[in-house]
Amino acid sequence: MSLLLCMLCRHSSLGSRHSALNSRHSALNSAMDKILILDFGSQYTQLIARRVREFRVYSEIHPYSISIAEIRAFRPTALILSGSPASIYQADAPKPDPAILELGIPILGICYGLCVLTDLGGGE
Repeated sequence: MSLLLCMLCRHSSLGSRHSALNSRHSALNSAMDKILILDFGSQYTQLIARRVREFRVYSEIHPYSISIAEIRAFRPTALILSGSPASIYQADAPKPDPAILELGIPILGICYGLCVLTDLGGGE
């Protein structure tokens, strides 16, 4: 949650409050936040990882097809699902293991990643 606040703060008009929030995030980060980014083929995946790392949060990019066992072994504090040039309505649309919804961690879907979350959750 604090990571998302910092990311929002960076692009808002809060100005000097960002440094106070960033300091607070650094203190919270002592438990070694680890973000796992699932790559669906977006041209922005590397940029997403860079932005996460700018907040001194460890992140790794893995293909969307990573097994749920590998995700659990990584022990992420959150997942980010990247975008994709694909459409969720395609028969062969890339999708992660639906068990990611049962990990009990925050998941941020960006563009196609949000469509995947909606689809996995039963939405349209």
